[in-house]
This record gives sequence, C-alpha cells and structure tokens, in this order.
Amino acid sequence: MRLTCVDGAHSCPFQPAEATTDAGRYADLHNGSLNSHVFRRGDEIQLTRTHPDGRRVVSRFRMTATGFSRTDRSCSLGDGSPSSCVLDCPIGGSPTLPCSAVTRKPKLLPKSVRVDWKVSYAKNGDTRFKHLELAGLPPGTSVFLLCLDRSLSSPCRKYVQFFPPTPPGASYTYNLTALIAGRSLPPGTTLTLRLRAPGYRRQELRYTTHTNGPPTRKALCLDPGVDAARPC
Repeated sequence: MRLTCVDGAHSCPFQPAEATTDAGRYADLHNGSLNSHVFRRGDEIQLTRTHPDGRRVVSRFRMTATGFSRTDRSCSLGDGSPSSCVLDCPIGGSPTLPCSAVTRKPKLLPKSVRVDWKVSYAKNGDTRFKHLELAGLPPGTSVFLLCLDRSLSSPCRKYVQFFPPTPPGASYTYNLTALIAGRSLPPGTTLTLRLRAPGYRRQELRYTTHTNGPPTRKALCLDPGVDAARPC
C-alpha cells in the first residue's frame, strides 16, 4: 500500500507512506508528519494498493465535515489494462474482478458492544471526557477513533487513532481515554468510532458534543458495495 497527496492539493505536509501486509491483515500507514497534520476541508489523499497478482487499486479521498470520503476509485490488471472496479460487491450482484461475491448482509455487532463514558463541562460549555471506553468487542475487532470539530481541526491529542484487531478468546475492552483526556472539546466536535469485526457489518458510532449537555449518539452501518455510512 502507498499513501500520497493528490496532485493539485494545496499542500502536501507529509512524506508518502508505504506498508506491506498479508491477505486479511491491516497495514499501518501513519507516520509522524501525517499524524500531526490537521487536514482542511477539500484536502485530498490517494491510496494505492497492489495485490500479489499485480492488480492495482487506486482510491482518492477528500476531507469533508465528518472525515475523509472516497471520491473516486480505479482498477487495473497486472498488465496495466483497465479493469472493472468492484472491491465490495453489491449484495446479490454478479462478482467482477477484483471482488468476491457477497450473498447476504453480515449481522450486526453483538449487543455486548458498548461505549462507556463520563464527561464534565468547562465554564465556556466545552465538553471534557473523563473516561471513554469501548467494551464487549468480539475477537478480531479493529477500531478507528477520529476526532474533528466544526472547523475540521482536532481538539484531541491526535486527529485519528488506530486500535489493532483484538486478540482471540473472550470479548475485549479498549480504553480510549488517553486520546482525549484533559482536552476541551467545543460544541459540534464529533468523535467517530469505526468498528470492523470478522463476520459482522462494519459499524460507525458518532458522538457529537453540545454546550453544557451530554453528547448525542448516532449509529450507522457500512454495507458491501456502499461507500457512505447509513442508518443500520
């Protein structure tokens, strides 16, 4: 995999990042300069993936109010010739390289998966998280935590934090407090938890802060063949 800025972007504050991974495993592409950069609305990045058989997938993403959203994707075969590009086949659709057929929707994550949090409020109404924990995760669950305010800056310690797949065995708990401890989150800040577990639908939990009030929660799902998160 290779992560770069898209040509024509107003700036490219980080060096291209590369990683190699086996099938079914996750690659960590972050580096110091990328991790510390605050992306602005309209910024674009490009992710290039090359499969062992030579097939190449190029995806472009643009920063929006809720994070990066994919804007374009192209595919080619090992000889460089263009190919139909369906990575997550629509349910019931005919499989086209380079994808695998999907015959039914995966099930929702177990009800045991929960988010435990405790907050206080600053004098100006900002929210301060004293505790944030994601519990009851099934084995193999990976988590992305994104933190963005209304201006697309990140009031948290990092813009995004990746938590690798949970170990086999019993359900697992991730303590997420360190990323936001001691930080004042202005109204309109959104904490997005993106969960992916083997055999389950990809889910997205969004918590939005308010002035002197508890965060509101929205649960969304990402189904095969669908780019945008939708209500589950």
